[in-house]
Order: sequence, then structure tokens, then C-alpha cells
Amino acid sequence: MNTKASFTGSFQPRDGQTLKVVRVAQVTAEPQASDALNGQLATIENYIKGQYGGEVEFIDIAMRGGDAQLEREKYQELFRIIKCQSADVVIAEDQSRFGRFRNKFHQLLNLCFGCGVRLIGISDQFDTATVYSRISTNGLVANVAEAS
Repeated sequence: MNTKASFTGSFQPRDGQTLKVVRVAQVTAEPQASDALNGQLATIENYIKGQYGGEVEFIDIAMRGGDAQLEREKYQELFRIIKCQSADVVIAEDQSRFGRFRNKFHQLLNLCFGCGVRLIGISDQFDTATVYSRISTNGLVANVAEAS
């Protein structure tokens, strides 16, 4: 998995001081779920710290598959954080961690665009600051390089 992707968009804290980053991690309900969650969170932290030298505050949204009610609660929490403008960046190891259901990802993408929050999937090189995103006819998100 490529976790060394580098994007050209620089990080800008809303308050000018502390970059507020929501780390989204999601795993299935397997015996090693805790290790997998911790690995995703560490990958995200290393990525952010490699790209941004200032002060960072992390907010974690960690989900384990198999519990629909818990997943709903975590999405509500994530959406509340974004709406309250308590985050500068929402980031996951890969785009699929934002949710198994397309409609949830579309809601998240629209909310981030509307609230000025940067959305990143590291291994997919998906970054709303450096690519245009479009919803294809089958509902999947595709990346289109910036036109210059």
C-alpha cells in the first residue's frame, strides 16, 4: 500500500495555529481489529506529520464493522464535527474507510466541500485540495487531474 503519497496542497489551520485533523479508521470485526485500527491511525498521523510541521490536534473516528448502530453514531459524530467547523482535514488511510455505502461517502464529500474541510484518502491519492472530484454515472467517485 502506498502511504508515501505527497500532495501539492498545503495544510492551512482555520485558527492559524493548530491543524485539526479527524482521523477516520474502519475495520471489520476480526480478532486483530484493534491492531488494524491502531495501524491505520498511525499511518495517518505519520502522513500528516510528514506534510505539516506545525501543531496538530487529532480527533479519532474509529469504527468496527458489524454494528450498524455504532456506525450510524460515528457518522453522526463525524458530520457534527465538520458542521461545527471543528476540523480542517478529514483523512483516512484509503477512501473506502469513509464508508461502505456510496450515499454516506457522497454526503461526507458534499459536507466537506460545503464547509471548507479538506478530505483525503492517502493510498488512493484522493485529496479535495488537489483534484477535482466527480460523481460518475454509477455513483463511484473518480479523480480527475486539475486542469491548468
